[in-house]
Amino acid sequence: MNKLTRQEAINAHCRQCIYDELGGNGSWRKQVTDCTSPECPLFEYRPIDAKAADIAKKERYEALSDEEKVLHDKRAKEAGDRLRGVK
Repeated sequence: MNKLTRQEAINAHCRQCIYDELGGNGSWRKQVTDCTSPECPLFEYRPIDAKAADIAKKERYEALSDEEKVLHDKRAKEAGDRLRGVK
């Protein structure tokens, strides 16, 4: 048996925990996205659909203080510059 990657193991756990193939609302990823168990240690790492990920990212950014937003934006620019090879 091949060893699972970390993300594969998280995906498998979430799917086994919440997915209801017969009576659930949508695909396994949709059901995991709709998970309402923030006390789960894997909640922040669960596989969610791209739209939900974008919303969560915006919500986290909006929750930052003005100082944290400045630092975030600076670090994001620096990371982008590194990826593009800009010095």
